[in-house]
Amino acid sequence: MSDESTGLEATIAITTADSPEIMRIVASDGEVDTYLESAGVPAEVFGDDTDAATARCARERAALGSALLYAVEVGEVTDASESGGTLTLPASAVVSLMASLTEVSKEGLLLAECLEAEHPDAAGRLRETFELLELDVDRLRRAVDQRPNGG
Repeated sequence: MSDESTGLEATIAITTADSPEIMRIVASDGEVDTYLESAGVPAEVFGDDTDAATARCARERAALGSALLYAVEVGEVTDASESGGTLTLPASAVVSLMASLTEVSKEGLLLAECLEAEHPDAAGRLRETFELLELDVDRLRRAVDQRPNGG
């Protein structure tokens, strides 16, 4: 996946305008509470329990946190750079990023399901957020597919 004229690997640019949910994950730096608050779900939704292991939906929240952190780390280890609302990464890294974002979406939807009974509004916001993330991933997939040489 290199540019034949320069020998450099092609890159993909992800912008806030085109992929706001992906960029929200980047902005969170993998911090689950920061990410959830940016999605409109304050920490209070999970209870006032100081012991994170016994807070509401602790397992699902921890799984989302791990998935977020992994998605951010994928960008870091692939030499992605973020500047001015644009994330640029090598085209070869996009598949790994898409897989990690799909995992974030899956874990986020499980968290929404856990919150549904006691906090339906928060669950609805999360569902909407992760459905939008899936759309961002689909746009990214199309961008890769439309590149010369099939990505």
